[in-house]
Amino acid sequence: MPQWWERLLGRPTIDRLAHLVAAALQARGSPALTFDAAQRELRTGETPPRIYYLGNVFSDYVRASRAQRPAVVARFVEAMAAAEEAMPSSYAAARPHLMPVVRGAGEDDLARLQARRSGATESEVATFHPAARPLFGELTVGLAYDTPHAIQRLSIDQLADWGVAFDDALRDALDNLRARPETPGWVQLAHGVWSGQWGDDYESSRILLPDLIHRLGVHEPVVLTPLRRMLLVTGARNDAGLAEMARVSLEALQEQPRWLSVTPMRLGDAGWEPFEPPAEIAPAFAELAAIERAERYATQKAALDDLHARDGVDVFAGSVILYRRPDGRPLAATTWTRGVTTWLPRTDVVVLVDDETTIAVAWADLHELAGPLMAPLDMQPERFEVTGFPDAAAWAALVARAMPVP
Repeated sequence: MPQWWERLLGRPTIDRLAHLVAAALQARGSPALTFDAAQRELRTGETPPRIYYLGNVFSDYVRASRAQRPAVVARFVEAMAAAEEAMPSSYAAARPHLMPVVRGAGEDDLARLQARRSGATESEVATFHPAARPLFGELTVGLAYDTPHAIQRLSIDQLADWGVAFDDALRDALDNLRARPETPGWVQLAHGVWSGQWGDDYESSRILLPDLIHRLGVHEPVVLTPLRRMLLVTGARNDAGLAEMARVSLEALQEQPRWLSVTPMRLGDAGWEPFEPPAEIAPAFAELAAIERAERYATQKAALDDLHARDGVDVFAGSVILYRRPDGRPLAATTWTRGVTTWLPRTDVVVLVDDETTIAVAWADLHELAGPLMAPLDMQPERFEVTGFPDAAAWAALVARAMPVP
């Protein structure tokens, strides 16, 4: 469709966004940019190239009104420019801008992968260590330097340069978060679900302020942080609220790419604790988890495919395909083909293809019978490299445990 027609209709497209961002960046002195639609990114022709990923900003662009879209583009361009600026030389200058950030499994691995794609050397990638600590389950708490135009993750080396310990910097960052305006703050949704709506990119970080959650007066609060900008709270015994929490999360996840975690957790006296949803609600959370994991693998695969193509590496990064079991539950599957070096994602079922014979095997059975062929890779979400294929004895054992191919 011609661009003038798209502008007339007002329909937001990522191609239109790429055109606007490229024009704005080049107006600020950037070299010429090319748009890779498959990767959703703009690249310069330099060596190494500068890469501008548009997937996240496109979700903001789509949700904005037509009148607001130029501001979305301008904020993104300013953020990219600010991210290339140097950090303050002193901790005293940086301290007012420190903020705590909560991130999910695999985000740091993906950042290192993207750095490699941008031309960083293996040693540069290996020596970058974000300033972060485990928080709960798959979540970590880290530190960021926040300005009106950009949020930059801090590294352990940066804290060392400033001469400040992680715990001291985190305490200052929490004080900064606590000092932020509390409006509009908590908004009540249906069925006793509360949504934190501060509109400042730190909704999920407020799980680090348990007093803020206790103020709601919710008995046995259960929290879900499906997105960086989403914090949901309801009671552990409120089945309708839990179901609504899952529904709202699924709706949001279908529209926005900045996923965080779909693992519910209960706020107890000693901090965060695991929470097992009631049996009748559990399928809704299982659905969330399956979709989230498949999307994480898809993002990882896209980056791996691009890196392998650039470096001439003949490796197939397996895809995750979601199916439905007869009872409606999601089933994640991938494929392992004889003669193809594959990086297998961990799924419920693996479909093995040997010439014209195809069988499907549960992951546990596959790992038991062919585990020595599956070398774990150092990445999240986890993958396993397979260069060989089960021999005749292992194949016969796998056939004996095979299930219907999805």
